[in-house]
Amino acid sequence: KPAESRVVVLSRDENRNCSLVEVEIYTGRPHQIRIHLSYIGHPLVGDPLYVVGGRPLILSENCCESYNVEDFAEDGGYERPLNAVPGDCGYHLHARRLLFHHPTSDE
Repeated sequence: KPAESRVVVLSRDENRNCSLVEVEIYTGRPHQIRIHLSYIGHPLVGDPLYVVGGRPLILSENCCESYNVEDFAEDGGYERPLNAVPGDCGYHLHARRLLFHHPTSDE
């Protein structure tokens, strides 16, 4: 099914190879933000499923001790371990606000 997102870059950090973005989703498909950002070559920091091309520079040794050399595929992409990883910091996706339209009043 079609999915539509609007992405605005709020700031860039070239030293750590990451950006802060605002994403507005119009359709709400599962994993929509993760898939769209990965598709355009800018996956979420720490996303274990949709990241390719290596470990983001922002993931220092202090952030996620759970990222080991063995967790990365030969092409540099992250492979999700079969067992849960204790202390995994997860991917960095946070909502600034959530808005819902009431189905009958449209408020």
